[in-house]
Amino acid sequence: MQNKSKVILISHLPLPYHGIGSWTTLYHNYMIKGRHQIDAIICPPLSKEKYIDIDYLFFTNSKIKKIKNKLLYNRFHHILSRLKAYISKYKNYRFVIQIVDNIGLVLALNVFLTKHSLRGQVYIQYSFHGFSIQSENLMKKINASCDEIIFLTQIAYQDNLKRHTLLPKYVSILNNGIDTNKFKQIAKKDENDKTTFIWCSQDRPKKGLHIILEAWSKFHKLYPNSELQIVGTYKTYQVEGVKCLGRISNDQLPEVYQNADVYLFPTLCHEGFGLTLVEALHCGCFCIASNIGGVPEVLNHGEYGWLISEPHNTDEWLNAMITYEREKPKHPKILKNKYSLESWSNGMNEIILKAKNRIELNIC
Repeated sequence: MQNKSKVILISHLPLPYHGIGSWTTLYHNYMIKGRHQIDAIICPPLSKEKYIDIDYLFFTNSKIKKIKNKLLYNRFHHILSRLKAYISKYKNYRFVIQIVDNIGLVLALNVFLTKHSLRGQVYIQYSFHGFSIQSENLMKKINASCDEIIFLTQIAYQDNLKRHTLLPKYVSILNNGIDTNKFKQIAKKDENDKTTFIWCSQDRPKKGLHIILEAWSKFHKLYPNSELQIVGTYKTYQVEGVKCLGRISNDQLPEVYQNADVYLFPTLCHEGFGLTLVEALHCGCFCIASNIGGVPEVLNHGEYGWLISEPHNTDEWLNAMITYEREKPKHPKILKNKYSLESWSNGMNEIILKAKNRIELNIC
């Protein structure tokens, strides 16, 4: 007779989460569609509505709890004690536990379950939203602690496979998804209008805005009927042809993308995926992006846009912008379901069902 199983999501954020966040948005869509596989959520208390048909186990991180955790040498004790109580309630069940981008919690969870002789009942899935785990020692700890890593791209999986001698027993690939009913292409403005470029991110050095501004100062002199719109920062830049839009809500973003011609993604770090790149792509922007991290896969290795091989080289960006202005290439065709919330939800269901089958058959 097969074992029964339950799926538990552990989150350091309350779910539903009403702030801005990529993975919380993905899970929110997943939960409200009614076809999800999640049975319980362990998270901080909610101020608003809950998801229906979900067992909630709330934890608080008060000063007293922090002191207690410190005395127990486990900063996650307040979370793990709630998990233990839930597992004890369903003694004849096995469990798939999902953790998103919290390596410390994964390591602590394994130690905790082993200490309480519960590890054999649990299949741990770690959803990694970065690109590469640099430390071999850390990867060894992750490998010993979880049963499966979920990477954002195939290229991230291959990079970690080359970098490390061993990965966990199972690996899955699941691209991020966006609401393609909201982020969609509309009829473009007249060709005689000025060319609008857009950059959208937090203004940190690794996001490469300084590279674009340097290239732009030269480009705009050649093509004065052009504009660079900067989104995501309240800073202002006294550069000719630059318009700072500040931070705008996610609901306003589609219109900004839809009114632009070119999206610039000059990241200088190994992005796990690049969600704004996909948003702009679906809204009809021609994309020019750094050829590093998971970005090449997102742009299908150049099919969906141009890749800059030396992202620190200002002249490469300048030449790409000039080439666009001269050639005005057509926007590549991309299927509506490519990188969609629906495709993410279907992929997550498949990943969870495989994990449940493994633990129910006791083959993991």
